[in-house]
Amino acid sequence: AGILGYLTAPGPVKTSDFQAPAITDNGIGAMVPFRITLSPGKGRTLVNIDNANYHRDTENALVKAKQNAEKLIGVKFRYFDVVLDIGASGSDIGGESAGAIFAVGIISAYTGKQINPFITMSGGITTNGDLFPVDGIEEKIIAAKNSGKTKFVVAKAQVVKNTGDFNEMEIIHVTNINEASNILLS
Repeated sequence: AGILGYLTAPGPVKTSDFQAPAITDNGIGAMVPFRITLSPGKGRTLVNIDNANYHRDTENALVKAKQNAEKLIGVKFRYFDVVLDIGASGSDIGGESAGAIFAVGIISAYTGKQINPFITMSGGITTNGDLFPVDGIEEKIIAAKNSGKTKFVVAKAQVVKNTGDFNEMEIIHVTNINEASNILLS
């Protein structure tokens, strides 16, 4: 009975809490709190819909984020469920722009390295880890600056207009999720 109990005992739950920039329904930038949890499970990718309305593209971004995190870490999450929670009740979450930071959040949860609280990012992610530009970047950068962030990571191809509005914010262009995770987990 002792061995069976050991084999069925749940492993540790791992979490990463972070904020990701988003655009509200009325076009204003906002910082949205997220939590990624890795918990013993069956390898599922789950979105907790108890407190927010998620669009299908957000779920797709999470699936791509998980695939990229697995490649970067070199571990398949066969025995962990990846769960995405939002900390803003009643929010309407859509778009792929958080895909890259979801991947970094999964890596953070797995490794225990926390995302630097003064750095954020917005970028879509492909299945092979490349980042691509997203809409509303200027509004997101302003929201990040107003929340105390000092660095903002974007895709190499991302065009950022009105950079004078963000004079205290360092904009860092990267090509892929490996480069992004090295910056955010520093």
